Formats: sequence, C-alpha cells, structure tokens
Amino acid sequence: MPWAVQTADRIPKQRYYDADFYALEAEKFWPRVWQMACRLEEIPQPGDFVEYQILDESIIVVRVDADNVRAYHNACRHRG
Repeated sequence: MPWAVQTADRIPKQRYYDADFYALEAEKFWPRVWQMACRLEEIPQPGDFVEYQILDESIIVVRVDADNVRAYHNACRHRG
C-alpha cells in the first residue's frame, strides 16, 4: 500500500494529495463503506429531496412519505 502508516500517531501527508492514493481509495474504500447522505431533518416532507455526491456518483435521496425514504442513482435516460 502506498504511503503506509508507520507510526500510530501520524498519517503520512501524501495521503492528502497523492493522486495514486486517491485512485486507490476511490476504487477500494469508498464504494464499500456506508455513506451518510443526509439527515432526516433535511427532508421533512414527502417529496423533499437532497442530492448526495461521492466521487463521480450522484445520488438523489427522497422522502417518499412519513415513514419511507428512498435513494436513487441520479440518472435520467432522456435528459442525460
């Protein structure tokens, strides 16, 4: 692994700006961990929504009704 942690109290600074490490995280880490897209308070009413972006993905989170929230990939077949 590039820029491995050598001591428990320090993270190598390259992890914050190295393009190879970013690509590794984008491929191996972010697609496999839970993401907090929004808080329920942000979408209190049915029909309310937020857009959540992570890397090159866009997700729409929608309050469907009082008890249900759904998330969809932001893809529109007729508008691109």
